[in-house]
Amino acid sequence: DALPIFKLENKSTAAIFLKFGAFRVGKGAGAGWQEKKYDLPFVRDFALQHKMWADVFETSVVYSEAVACWRAVKAEVRAVWKERGQVGWIGCHVAHQYRFGCCLYFTFAGQQKDERDIEILLEIKQRATEAMLRHRGNLTHHHGIGYEHVPWMERYLGTPAMEMLLAFKAIVDPNDNCNPHKLLPVRRLEGESAKDAAERRKKMMLFYQCGIKQQQKGGKAKL
Repeated sequence: DALPIFKLENKSTAAIFLKFGAFRVGKGAGAGWQEKKYDLPFVRDFALQHKMWADVFETSVVYSEAVACWRAVKAEVRAVWKERGQVGWIGCHVAHQYRFGCCLYFTFAGQQKDERDIEILLEIKQRATEAMLRHRGNLTHHHGIGYEHVPWMERYLGTPAMEMLLAFKAIVDPNDNCNPHKLLPVRRLEGESAKDAAERRKKMMLFYQCGIKQQQKGGKAKL
């Protein structure tokens, strides 16, 4: 029976809530979210049908950094739109809660303009990720890693851990047939300098190859 545990947790946290001016909101907010949370995919499809694009990203962060991370990510995304002369919407909810931290789940949408929309999306992802890492957030909570996160994998894991993974991959997948360039950066070549390896890795990262022709044609790429 979970009720005794709930009463114990409620009693132990009540004083903390009162100290910081918190107040009860009742069951309505939670019940409303449970009822409407699966409506978001329909809202996304509606946006896509009306000349908008929509996407999400998420992170997990300790509670002491949660509010600052939430504000920083939204500020960075809004700054991209402002700098590009566009408007958009970004929202966030706490998707999962734990003893020491939570998952912040961001949903955002922007205007579809032309073939350079992908450039804006990449910049949003880049600046949002940097904001998350500044506040000790993870690259992902439950969506998993992939080519959108490869540029930050070594920084996130650390060079020793990255070299260990690359060495393991060299043994079990010497021809790089399994998810090439989608989970880890390419291996450093024998005799290759760290600078040359970093430049070659960036050129081969799928994240930076998205929309590359449009960026070069326009001559305004920042990535």
